[in-house]
Amino acid sequence: MRRISILAIVVLLLIVVELVAGMFGTWDDNNGTKYIKATMADIEKPAEGRYYSSEVILRVYSLNPETAQIGEAYNLESQCATPFIASRIVVGCWLPFWVKVMEPILSIIILPFLIWGVICFFKILLSVRKQHIFTRQNAKRLRVFVYGVYGSLVLMQSFEWLQYQIVSKQVVLENLGISSFDWVVSWSDLFVMALIAEIFALGVKLQEEQEFTI
Repeated sequence: MRRISILAIVVLLLIVVELVAGMFGTWDDNNGTKYIKATMADIEKPAEGRYYSSEVILRVYSLNPETAQIGEAYNLESQCATPFIASRIVVGCWLPFWVKVMEPILSIIILPFLIWGVICFFKILLSVRKQHIFTRQNAKRLRVFVYGVYGSLVLMQSFEWLQYQIVSKQVVLENLGISSFDWVVSWSDLFVMALIAEIFALGVKLQEEQEFTI
């Protein structure tokens, strides 16, 4: 039982670390855009009141491998310059005004589910520490954590995907193509976690039926 408790804590902590790392990675990518904001402020809007300026990260690839290099980096180990290319860029763009309206609304909708999921996560940790693992309450908490946290992340990423599609259609890059959207959350991980939550709930139910029969 103690090994199961330790393993459960490690698994849950790894899930949280991956989610937090993904969120902070997205936040870091949006830093350093002051120049773009200042430049976009001087450009006339396509339609007053219908669009607003923003910055979106695009994944790119070279259309011509011979001209893929954009600069040189100095390598301290070999004491020479080595080429480098960019796989992601930040571009200034125009987004429909409804995107700006939906962003805070979406945050308000998602926030309660995130908080609820985190609370359930800590309650599971406490119950595991007390060696009360296979209970009906933990089955419900695990479902709330998986569907609440992962569902919120998928919803946020879907909103970012929508912005990505809008921008990729209005931006043309010289010698560069635009790659598909890079999802932070893995769809396979999402379905695996959902499957684990349902199997856990089924296991708890079977255990209760067995105890009741005995």
